[in-house]
Amino acid sequence: MTAAPSFRTFAAAEARYDTFRRAGKGRQDICQWLGPQDDAPYQAGIAELSRIRIADYTFAFDDFLFVLEGGITIRQDDRSVDLGPGEALFIPRGATVTLEVPDRLVWTYVAHTGDTDWSSHANEPGAVEEMGTDGTDAGTPAGIRT
Repeated sequence: MTAAPSFRTFAAAEARYDTFRRAGKGRQDICQWLGPQDDAPYQAGIAELSRIRIADYTFAFDDFLFVLEGGITIRQDDRSVDLGPGEALFIPRGATVTLEVPDRLVWTYVAHTGDTDWSSHANEPGAVEEMGTDGTDAGTPAGIRT
């Protein structure tokens, strides 16, 4: 007899963040809770971004993002939206946007990726730059992926 599927819990103390992008003091760290290793057709986790601008990034997967702390400005063509705690955003696969986090952002994400790991199939943005706390470019382009 096969055991019935069971729920899982995740403790903040067990969270392991990996740096995905950085430029100067700006960074994007990811803690993936669920993904292909769990036979899931999506990936879910928490991302923390600080003082970073990720320009002209084309999403390779459908992404649902929910802001837990801090804020972000998302730009697409002539549109711009500011999101804060309790606000959510859906970005469809193929959309090209610029993400700007002048201070700090913590959001949870769910990306529909099929059986692939999003980090190995993520598109490279046009630029990754450190942002000053006043929202301006701090002048440190880098785009280092570790």
